Amino acid sequence: MKHVPFASALVLGLALTGTYCQAETVSSDGNCPDISGRYRAYGPDHEVRDALAAIKAFSNNSKGRLIEIQWVSDGAFQVSSGTANSEWGMSKPTRLVEGTDFTCNDGFIRFKEVAESVRKEDGDEYPYSGTSIVEIGKSGNQTLSVTVTFSGSKKISLFSYDSANVEIRKPGTQRTFVETLHWEALSDSDFESLTRIPEKEPESFVEIRRMLSARILGDTRLIGLKQSSEGVLASLRASRDDDIVDLENNLRAAWIAYDSKREPVWSNNDYSFEFLIRTGDADDGRASRPSLLRVGKELRDLAWPLAQFGEVTAADTGFEATFQLEQPHSAEALVERLKANSRLLGEFELVETPPGHSAVAEPRIHLRMQLR
Repeated sequence: MKHVPFASALVLGLALTGTYCQAETVSSDGNCPDISGRYRAYGPDHEVRDALAAIKAFSNNSKGRLIEIQWVSDGAFQVSSGTANSEWGMSKPTRLVEGTDFTCNDGFIRFKEVAESVRKEDGDEYPYSGTSIVEIGKSGNQTLSVTVTFSGSKKISLFSYDSANVEIRKPGTQRTFVETLHWEALSDSDFESLTRIPEKEPESFVEIRRMLSARILGDTRLIGLKQSSEGVLASLRASRDDDIVDLENNLRAAWIAYDSKREPVWSNNDYSFEFLIRTGDADDGRASRPSLLRVGKELRDLAWPLAQFGEVTAADTGFEATFQLEQPHSAEALVERLKANSRLLGEFELVETPPGHSAVAEPRIHLRMQLR
């Protein structure tokens, strides 16, 4: 996310229904880019929501929202939106008119709808509250360039009681954040696949979807389910690694057994990963096997300031990890700290400390660990 003094902003990516014919699309004039097409809205949550609100396609289920845009006359286009593979299909088109809903200038469409929004930086206790301005331009033949410009400041609570909370903007905290997203148009085959109503799912899938409720998923997204020889595999996506950690914590708190089958991989502004959800006969009572990302997050947080976490790898019955000790701390002190505080791991074995070497002389250590 870029921080700038104060700037103009932009919108996002989209997708849609119906038969789309490029030859029939018309842009209002030379200043308006022809953004007709079908797109899918992905990106940071707040930016996606702000962009969808600006084009009047806002939904609580914003991530992965399908958007269809088509010019219908000079100075107007219509927008339809929907959720992938939903039985409800695409929404009724909303008409947006130049001059009323947007203006065009230098190849960009600037929307007049101003979205009330928030932003929060890592480490900040309180968010910035403000508004976002959205613009859409065309980047290449098949890609939308979507920019969301947020301007806001932190707030101070003057007083609050049961029915009201009175706040004012905190002086000196004004900030501007600009996020630009690039969305490629969906092909006809991709769009048809995303809007196809799925056949009735097997009972095992229905049970998994019930278990993976919105409360459990948090800010992660369930993309799909598939049957494997071991059980049901859940394909998931997340915008932040912390969202994956929260999901795994929620699964453990709800006593939902799972195994990490495909580690989170960052691609196209998202993490993608797979969990095997163990239910019924597939739940053999074993402890859930968390992702390396989740284990590494815990080890990193617990090790400091005794040591710097290096890396963690999977072993036959657990995990192995390396650390760089900080003087004057010892390997034994680190192991005791991990044993006392780890929520995931119950056994620790020091496996690569040469005999007779002190922690100061041999600061790099290697631990073998077992799940609780």
